[in-house]
Amino acid sequence: MASSTKGFDYLQSRGIFTTLVKILLMNDIDPTLSSFTLSMIASLAETGSDFFSKEDPQLREHIFVKLFGELDNRQVDSVKVALKAIGIVCASSVDAFSHLLNKNSTLTQDGKKYTQFIEKSSDVEIFTTFVHSLGQILHSTIVPSEMLEAFVKEIDAQLHDSTLAKQISKQIRDPFPEQRLATYYVIDGLGKHLWGIALLVQQFPLFVDFMIDRNTEVSKELKDTKYAVVETFWNTLYVANDDKQIISSLDKAKLKLYLQRGPLYVHAEAAVAIASESHQ
Repeated sequence: MASSTKGFDYLQSRGIFTTLVKILLMNDIDPTLSSFTLSMIASLAETGSDFFSKEDPQLREHIFVKLFGELDNRQVDSVKVALKAIGIVCASSVDAFSHLLNKNSTLTQDGKKYTQFIEKSSDVEIFTTFVHSLGQILHSTIVPSEMLEAFVKEIDAQLHDSTLAKQISKQIRDPFPEQRLATYYVIDGLGKHLWGIALLVQQFPLFVDFMIDRNTEVSKELKDTKYAVVETFWNTLYVANDDKQIISSLDKAKLKLYLQRGPLYVHAEAAVAIASESHQ
């Protein structure tokens, strides 16, 4: 991280940010160049050097006008790049995150435009990119937990008859592995906060039972991902010394046993049955 920060400082001293903004403001900018430029800005934001707080507010505003404007683009690739960049940028800085959530803890117009993708898009690629982008924001180590909690509450308010946790309970059963991976990323982001665990336990039917069920995933990648999410939950609950008893003692015991057995555990009876079939 130190070397990437030094690299950023060098690029900043050379006026890279101003140059990128000028490229975005070109009237006849090619969509491919626009997407590449937004990706460059997102990469700079990932350096962890609070990129946006160091730059001229007027230049920063141009970036956000372009980012959120791209969400109306009819080209799938352009929308995907914008969603990915918004997730990275808004996770990197409180100033950037304020473009989603204002000081009154309500969604801004840009925030509403962004969060509507949780219901709006019928395109699988766009929807999966949005879910991963949302996960990026929930994993932020810079945006305070209480601001992220307010953000999720606002998403719930946008969904009217549903909630983010209820949407997750549906998306995690999607047949597309990429979408399930992105959804696990959101669950993992929520699992870093006690309030996030509470939401999932309260609003996702039999959440703990689903998470410890080894039959929901087939591939090693998804099994490992699911296991890592349970580890996140366990660490959050016990680092915080779960004095609020967010989950029951029985569910804690289930999580502990699941973690002890590892991600690829196979019940003895099932293993014998598989072995018998292979020798027939």
